[in-house]
Amino acid sequence: MKIALCYFTGTGNTEYAARALAEGFGPEHECTLFNIEEQPAGFESGLAAYDLVGVGSPVYAFAIPRPTDALLRRLPPGQGRRAFLFLTVPGEALGALAHPTGLLRRRGYDVVGSFHLAAPSNVFIDRREGDEYVYRMLGYTERQNPSEMLDRGRAQAREAARAILAGERRHVRTSILQRAESWFGRMMVHTSAWQMRFFYYATTECNRCGLCARACPQRNIRLGPSGPRFGWRCAFCYRCVNLCPVHAVRMRWPASVFDNRAQYACPGWRPPRHDDAHTR
Repeated sequence: MKIALCYFTGTGNTEYAARALAEGFGPEHECTLFNIEEQPAGFESGLAAYDLVGVGSPVYAFAIPRPTDALLRRLPPGQGRRAFLFLTVPGEALGALAHPTGLLRRRGYDVVGSFHLAAPSNVFIDRREGDEYVYRMLGYTERQNPSEMLDRGRAQAREAARAILAGERRHVRTSILQRAESWFGRMMVHTSAWQMRFFYYATTECNRCGLCARACPQRNIRLGPSGPRFGWRCAFCYRCVNLCPVHAVRMRWPASVFDNRAQYACPGWRPPRHDDAHTR
């Protein structure tokens, strides 16, 4: 069986999950991974040659980010071919799977599974203590061990692959309220470009290394004389915040929530490099 695993990843967790799924499907199946950020325009048409298509994404504000949404809308007609979804999430994803599942079905795919896979968060990181990260948001504090969460997500991915191969249909059940909450989250994600344009900036610590511009999946950052300038195409992935070597990318308000005093990227992951990034 030919399997395509297409994914968007902000700081590496969803790529890790895609590789775990490929391991779960085993060498007897031809499994190809597609980081959609690195694919040429129109690559989706080639997915018609695959028997099974998996689409993976992180969850931002209980919704999928814009690059994943755009991919689902560009997929070739399914004509009854099988597909599944996998979302990487540190906790509760509410109704995040309802919208992408609907998009797949409207494209004519037989959605055989939808899965939440555990992964560390890359936002609200207050500090790091040993192997744990401490997350804080509006008075709520939580500790996460990234290694343990990735191990759990890998086990879940392998179980998801087993279930699909066995012909089991597994879907995350969501309530009407959860779907409504995810709808509001989707509105927040779709206005993230506006938020980034007005609220994010680089502090005087910026050394103009250009990493944020080269690593941005949306090519949304221009490197100007005084540092990066943010455009209108932000995907809300937080890659620039988490990868800046001098921690210069910040949010004007509320800084105490979004500054990410400790940074996170999946161990061993390296962002794609966009050498055509805008600089001036």
